Amino acid sequence: MKAQNILVTGGTGYIGKNLILALLNNGHTIYATTRATITQIQNKNLTWITYNNSIGPIDLIFKQNKIETVIHLAAPNLKKITSSKEKSKLMHDVQIKLGAYLLESMTKYSTTKIINIGSYWEHAMGSKLEVPNNLYSTLKLDFQRLIDQYVQRHNISAITLKLYDVFGGNDTRDKLLNNIVKNINNNEKVSLTDGLQYCSFTHVNDVISAIKTAMASFIPATHKKYFIHNNESMSLKNYVDILIKQLGFTKTDLLLWGQLDKPKQQIQKPYLGPTLPGWKAKIKFADGIKDLINV
Repeated sequence: MKAQNILVTGGTGYIGKNLILALLNNGHTIYATTRATITQIQNKNLTWITYNNSIGPIDLIFKQNKIETVIHLAAPNLKKITSSKEKSKLMHDVQIKLGAYLLESMTKYSTTKIINIGSYWEHAMGSKLEVPNNLYSTLKLDFQRLIDQYVQRHNISAITLKLYDVFGGNDTRDKLLNNIVKNINNNEKVSLTDGLQYCSFTHVNDVISAIKTAMASFIPATHKKYFIHNNESMSLKNYVDILIKQLGFTKTDLLLWGQLDKPKQQIQKPYLGPTLPGWKAKIKFADGIKDLINV
């Protein structure tokens, strides 16, 4: 694939950082949006743009540069927000407002390709039916419907990749697997549900591979949706058993199964929909989990 000018939103997130490094290594020029004042990656072919909830910075990126592909990874960081009203506003700002700015600027400056990130949470019934199970996934679906309008009216070519739980090395997010590793390393107990709910974990390198495959898979004036998983689905308890075995942990008494109630919105068995043509996950959980040793 020839080198492109690519706009990436959510560039300071876990997937975003890994994606930017991979794209830079492939010779692409990256323009990345961020809300942070400090960015972690510096490169002569990487330009950071501070997004301030207005269309101005977004429009300027497209006006000054010939953006060929947009990769919309941005997700709301709700960790430090306690107000339900503020959480709802931030989710709307990121999922709908920023997304609409991207589509408007794409139309204005003749950019036709966008890769959007969705979630298996959009399938709360565990089937192909798009039934969201919370506000986050509802807004994800709302933006996908907005994309459909731009496909029909402006010949945008779009691909939505629906992700499952993502894991990998150098991950500092407040995620279950990371917390289990951290607590056991610190000889601290971990309170868990009964662990009977089914999960599907995908290594971050496979997610990056899927995005790169999608960049070469656009069908003109269509919006295609694919699921990014490795065809593995088992109970959380089984996943944790593999984690314990692969990392050589012996302190299984620190895992307090059944101490937490199941969240009301928990999906008991995720829908493993059709994957992206030409892509296949290469990293099995038992192999990729070794990357968590550095968490």
